[in-house]
Amino acid sequence: MQPGTDRVLLDCRGVHKDYGGVRALDGVHFSVSRDEIVGLAGANGAGKSTLLNAIGGQIRVDGGSISLSGTPIERVGAHKVCHLGVARTFQDTRVYPSATVLENVALAVAYAEGSRAGRWLFGSRRLTTAMQQLRRLALDGRAQQLAGRLSVYEKKRLMLACALATRPRLLLLDEPAGGLSPEEVLETVEVCRSVRREGTAIVVVEHIMSFLSALADRVVILHEGKTLFEGSPAQVSHEPRVRAAWLGERVGSGRR
Repeated sequence: MQPGTDRVLLDCRGVHKDYGGVRALDGVHFSVSRDEIVGLAGANGAGKSTLLNAIGGQIRVDGGSISLSGTPIERVGAHKVCHLGVARTFQDTRVYPSATVLENVALAVAYAEGSRAGRWLFGSRRLTTAMQQLRRLALDGRAQQLAGRLSVYEKKRLMLACALATRPRLLLLDEPAGGLSPEEVLETVEVCRSVRREGTAIVVVEHIMSFLSALADRVVILHEGKTLFEGSPAQVSHEPRVRAAWLGERVGSGRR
């Protein structure tokens, strides 16, 4: 069920994106309310990460609209989108390996505030904000360690700490459970639930359906760049079109 218009935070309408004649997104539409967790799922090549990149400002779309609380964001770029209250993580663990864990988070705060250089880049207020998020993600004991020495799970949590330190209204997560143990997956679910309780909406791309079932209010299924189905995790699990689309990938449809 779509959220009421008075509660819509993110609204994507007819979003298109082409790469060299290949249409990665083909009229995608969905919306997210202000305190909702929405999952994006689908086969490899369905357009999930491309859509997240479009919302986050990493790419510009070729058609359609993306708005945040009514403000168009489809062509403003990643820094402006961040300033408007959108933060994200990535499939690959993107950290500054030669900076400390604490410095990584402080840099994220500075980026969101528009600071690029200067002696106050690591000012006390930013470091305090950074440390608060590290405590939340149980990384405060690693604060002075170089980020490049963290485990994969710790790097994923560091990316999440960086995102949360910017105080987003909308958090975009790209496969946060990938490569994690069952215990680590459960811990990630709990963090996401706590973020939602604080009023932050979440859009999460994930292949692990059990993760989405435990977390998402709704799941949007993408197939060949289009919105195939939308519903609760239970509805998605029993929808014949979804099962057929995923089975098509497994038997070798040729689309990656």
